[in-house]
Amino acid sequence: MRNLLEVENLVVHFDTDGGLVEVLDDVNFTMRAGETLGLVGESGSGKSVSAIAVLGMIRRPGRILAGSIRFEGMTLPGKGDLVAGS
Repeated sequence: MRNLLEVENLVVHFDTDGGLVEVLDDVNFTMRAGETLGLVGESGSGKSVSAIAVLGMIRRPGRILAGSIRFEGMTLPGKGDLVAGS
């Protein structure tokens, strides 16, 4: 079975008044066609930010600093393309 979604080394930070907050650090997962993926974690652990990043919807003050996202083998926009206002 081929990989449907591949997320590798995803890093997302948010700029806040209190400084830079590292929300995701080196997130990796793979999902094959026909599989269901569940993200499980405590409140504030980055589940929603992971999903929003995969959808390309990270907006300032958030920034994707590193990583790659591929859907059906096609690389989705890279870190520079996914960062709003860059």
